[in-house]
Amino acid sequence: MNYQSKLSIALIVLAIVLSGMAVLLAYESYVTSQSVKGEVEALGKQISNASSQISALGTSLSSLQNVGTAIQSLNSTLSQRIDTLSKQIEELKYPIQVYDALNRTVFITQQPQRIVSLAPSITEILFAINASNLVVGVDDYSNYPPAVLDMVKNGTIQRVGGFSEISLEKVISLKPDLVVGSTGVQYKFVYSLSQMGITSLSLKTESIDEIFSAILLLGKITNHYQEALTLVYSMKQNLLSTYSLVTSKTQEKPSVAYLVWINPIFVAGGGSFWSDVLYLSGGTNAFQNVSQAWPMISWEDLVSANPKVIVLSEYAGGFSNATQFIAWARSQPGGNNIEAIKEGRVYMFHGELNDMASRPSPRVIELQLALSLILHPDVYGAKEVPNDLTLDEVMNLTSTK
Repeated sequence: MNYQSKLSIALIVLAIVLSGMAVLLAYESYVTSQSVKGEVEALGKQISNASSQISALGTSLSSLQNVGTAIQSLNSTLSQRIDTLSKQIEELKYPIQVYDALNRTVFITQQPQRIVSLAPSITEILFAINASNLVVGVDDYSNYPPAVLDMVKNGTIQRVGGFSEISLEKVISLKPDLVVGSTGVQYKFVYSLSQMGITSLSLKTESIDEIFSAILLLGKITNHYQEALTLVYSMKQNLLSTYSLVTSKTQEKPSVAYLVWINPIFVAGGGSFWSDVLYLSGGTNAFQNVSQAWPMISWEDLVSANPKVIVLSEYAGGFSNATQFIAWARSQPGGNNIEAIKEGRVYMFHGELNDMASRPSPRVIELQLALSLILHPDVYGAKEVPNDLTLDEVMNLTSTK
């Protein structure tokens, strides 16, 4: 092999080696670029995730600010209403002139000494403001506080009949200087007693505002105004505390139907105090748009409303527990389409809790607590809420918060 041939072969080998080195360098560059690219992509994802987290945090902070604003607004509204009511009522002097739920002007010339209460909610208010010594008669359903039962037992207080079956003769025999009744079916009793010359007052208590007003007014009339004012402010703080707890942890507001009776079906409408209590519990009234306080509805109306939660009055329609009602509801047309039935979110209130559900009294704070528990159990760390609920169970399940 001559020199030129050897040189050619050497050049070819060198070219191959150089090509190989170029390939290796190119591959190394590629690997490096891919690594850098991967790192850049990973960094990009981290930045994107961080951005999402910052955005979510911003939304969360904004939400919390909105909740905080709502709480402050509610606190301000309640405080202003109480201040306005207290100023209006505190200025009243005997003879006190009252404009009652019957659209009448009632004159109370002096502090009553013999009061007859025609409704459990009125009785609870009178006892809560320490005016029990002025009460001589109550309806058959007044059973709280326990002192009522003690005074009935020892004869200090007399029963005057059922809520819708008041005995006028019994009331008259007690020689009252003031009779206080509720609205609805009790209108006729209050009016009849007034016609007989007995000072009678009909109080409307179908909103938180009206409950506050009734407490303050009865406090003024009975000369227990300071106790009444203290009670109202205490109620406001408790209502606001539960509302703040719920709304700071969830924005969900499930719709609720409260069934007072089943056959026919009576519910809490938009004109009842339930609408206010549900709002303060983190829910909405499924029949908010019905202006009546306790309207009668059809089964089809209930199916159409499709509440997420159903609350039952004790023994409503003959059912002794929530399970019986659920089984019956599933057998009715469209029953399985109701969200509350499908999810088993049907609750029957028992005992004291059942009484609270129908009484616009100072105990609405316990009712609010019970409703907030069944609507938002996670807020209280409750894994399960019994479908048949008592006040003791409510207090136990909410005691950690």
